[in-house]
Amino acid sequence: MIGPQASLASPRELPDSEPRVTLTSGGLRVEWDAAVPQINTDPDGFAHIEVPGYELLNIPGVPQLPFSSVLVAIPPGSDPVLEVLAASETKRAFEAPLVLGRQPEGVELDADGQVIGGAFTASSEVAANVIQAVSLEPIGVLRGVHLARLSFYPVIPNGDTLRVISSLEVEVNFGPVLQSGMSLENTADPMHDQVQAAVVNPDQLQITAQDQHNITQEPTLQLGAPQSLAVEVSNRGITDITRADLVAAGVTVSSVNTNEISISRDGTKIAYEWLGDSDGNFDAGEKIRFFADPRFSRWTASDTYLLDLDAGGGLQMGSRSTDPSGKPIGTPWAETVFEDNKIYTPACYCAPIHSGRDGDRWVGYKLQRPGEPSQNIPFELPGFDRTEIAYLKIWLIGFTDVSANPDHKVNVTIKVNGTTKDLGFIQFNGKTRHEATFTINANSLPEGDYQLSLTIPSDTPGDPVDGVWLDAFSIRYALADSINAGESIAFSGNTPQRAYTASISKAPSESFLAYDISNPEQPEEMSILSILGNQVTVADPSGDHIRDYWVTSTGAIQAPDNMRQLKPLSAPPDFVGADYVIISPAEFIPSLDPLVGLHQANDLDVVVEDVQAIYDAYGGGRPLPTAIRDYLADAYFNWNSTPLYVLLVGDGTHDPKNYRETSSATYIPPFLEDVDPWAGETAADNRYVTVDGGDALPDMLIGRLPANNIAELETMVSKIVEYAEKPSPEPWQHQAVFVADNRDYGGGNFPLMSDTLINKLPANSLAAQRLYYSPDYTPGEFRTLVNQVWDDGNGLIMFTGHSSIHQWAHEILFHLEDVPGLENEARLPVVLEMTCFTGSYQIPDFSTLDEDLLRHPGGGAVAVWGPTGLGIATGHHWLAEGFMETIYQDGTSEIGAAILAGKLNLATVGSNPDLIDTFTLLGDPATKLERSYQIYLPINTN
Repeated sequence: MIGPQASLASPRELPDSEPRVTLTSGGLRVEWDAAVPQINTDPDGFAHIEVPGYELLNIPGVPQLPFSSVLVAIPPGSDPVLEVLAASETKRAFEAPLVLGRQPEGVELDADGQVIGGAFTASSEVAANVIQAVSLEPIGVLRGVHLARLSFYPVIPNGDTLRVISSLEVEVNFGPVLQSGMSLENTADPMHDQVQAAVVNPDQLQITAQDQHNITQEPTLQLGAPQSLAVEVSNRGITDITRADLVAAGVTVSSVNTNEISISRDGTKIAYEWLGDSDGNFDAGEKIRFFADPRFSRWTASDTYLLDLDAGGGLQMGSRSTDPSGKPIGTPWAETVFEDNKIYTPACYCAPIHSGRDGDRWVGYKLQRPGEPSQNIPFELPGFDRTEIAYLKIWLIGFTDVSANPDHKVNVTIKVNGTTKDLGFIQFNGKTRHEATFTINANSLPEGDYQLSLTIPSDTPGDPVDGVWLDAFSIRYALADSINAGESIAFSGNTPQRAYTASISKAPSESFLAYDISNPEQPEEMSILSILGNQVTVADPSGDHIRDYWVTSTGAIQAPDNMRQLKPLSAPPDFVGADYVIISPAEFIPSLDPLVGLHQANDLDVVVEDVQAIYDAYGGGRPLPTAIRDYLADAYFNWNSTPLYVLLVGDGTHDPKNYRETSSATYIPPFLEDVDPWAGETAADNRYVTVDGGDALPDMLIGRLPANNIAELETMVSKIVEYAEKPSPEPWQHQAVFVADNRDYGGGNFPLMSDTLINKLPANSLAAQRLYYSPDYTPGEFRTLVNQVWDDGNGLIMFTGHSSIHQWAHEILFHLEDVPGLENEARLPVVLEMTCFTGSYQIPDFSTLDEDLLRHPGGGAVAVWGPTGLGIATGHHWLAEGFMETIYQDGTSEIGAAILAGKLNLATVGSNPDLIDTFTLLGDPATKLERSYQIYLPINTN
């Protein structure tokens, strides 16, 4: 457990430009002073305002105004009142329009076309945000502590004048709840330490009692008895479970009472049929039969049913007569969906982009003008009744948004044996999802080779830029009763009630079965079938509802993909708690013993969970990221000892279903969230631990070891353990190297940002070596220098600048290819990547730079904190400042706590909130960065 030796961090020291804070009996009083604003007009005719010591607001469409902000702890249950006590204000005229915050648009590319940074464009319109002189904005709950940002804007536009406020005094009144909350006086929690150091009123900090649930699904599968099995099915259809299946799954079949069996899915009972006698024994030849209708999931191709062998009985499948006598013959209708997922839409970096029709982010084809304005997609269509019409449904997603309205137009045709049948066109607007349906004269479609042809015409009105994706398309058609439709077929009927004939194939030894699957969870077996050769006729019951049917041969009945015992949780519902939670696939768990031993030796209680047990208990057996989050939320709110650290063991990708053959395996999925301003969706492991409040503030310290095999995992574990157990007395561990890209007027003054960080640290806190790229070097010379310095050994290495997933900077100052050659061995740095992409472990086709630094057995890094997406350099600066001050000024050595400090620093400023989610620790959050406060002379190689 976390011992009482943990001490509270000192309050955040405020520079002279920040406010004076006085605590009161009911809240706090805050006073600001601001220098005279400087207004300069740029060559483009826009004016920008600066106030010394104040930051600049950067919200798209909002004037870039100076501001100062602080973080305030709000007592739970308080509805704080903000009151202006005094203000000194004047008015000032200005003539030029103010510079507006730019919006993300497109990306910056290197010479090879790799994305290395985000591009911006001027905001197209003024946002509706109304800036007040002072505001108190709630930002969320962090481990029971309610936080708000108090901001002061000394210059406010007001028509053609500016309100200039040189001094301001405000009071925040919390009310009587300030005296009634739970204080932190007797707690010992490193996360609360960092909150106390970040807020301006640490003495008023209180926490909410953790007495609530914040999980999307209560445990389900784990509620079954030991004789419960997970039944995994990926294809729709009638499914049989045999005695042999139970034996193969490890069930003692002789102890099974077939009268006690139940099938369910996520707590909902599924009707089944028992094919056997009623003696209660599961004998050879007897079967359990049910209709499997797998739900779509972007994470897995299969669905999971619970077979409980000791449930006191289940829901029996009903039956009804399907005697077609006296009913007119109707037309059976089938629908075939055509989908070919091969394009991951966030990779266009054109957010915001809608998800597809089923919630995923994969599409099949791209149409773009200029570029490739046409696509021809071949498809096969089973025989259909050409006396009826057919219906084509198309799902499109726009990924461009220009001034024309509508700005998307797509011509739709079907080609058959070289003949083109025009169906019409689709028009819609913006970055939206669009669905369109066309009627097809079936007589015009003879047997042959079909192609769906989609074309962006050259006569599109307005802007010549147009881009759409084809998500999927379907064809609904009438079945011809004379055409063989395979060994099983699904179709729908009509109203009023009718009889329907379907033609399917079977072997002579097989028979036909038919089911009404209008409610797929409670299908009905149909009796009194009319069978003539290979034609099966079924009939509607009374009523006016359209019915859905499944007709199959016995030879087409499927077996489950897999049946297995449920995995029990290591931490049962009455578990007392742990400080450290490790979540891992079963095959990796034995290799974690040295890491578990390390933390136990440091008085941490550790629980190791098989991730499949979490899926079984919280995800209905499916590998859902929300299952992991729900497990952690349950631990956070219900364990007596709340976990502090979370470690995810295993790599993961945004292609867990392997749409691309080159995609690597997913062991622990990334938490994909729309947080990147350019891509939209990216990996946000931070969201696994945002369980207290509906915000992005983490409530536990999280890291990931991105292992794809045991060898990689053992390398990472060995490095972490040896780093902790064998600290080096050599100077390298107390040195830091700051590497910076050359100044980029589009991306930032990277050397200045790096210098600012170094200069803010206390004197003699570390030996800082600057490696700043400039024209004095060739890229090759600088790259060689980086490799040499890395091999020499450093406690910390920070890069500031542009990058791709493989390299630093346009000029390739350091590259993935350099990692295997690093020979720093046990001289392992903690690496801070104040850049873009290097931590994008979720990319499925290859390793990223940060992953390989952690996996490299000959050296590399012991931990890397880097981004899974794009970002802005000023936001990177605030993250790095919080991290560095916590380590080298406040004396905290734990990198998880320092990362939290960086995120709180960013939250205080209020800019670039996406980085709270995208910056991901590859490593152990409990690792302590070894450093000391010895005197070293600075080294400058610039």
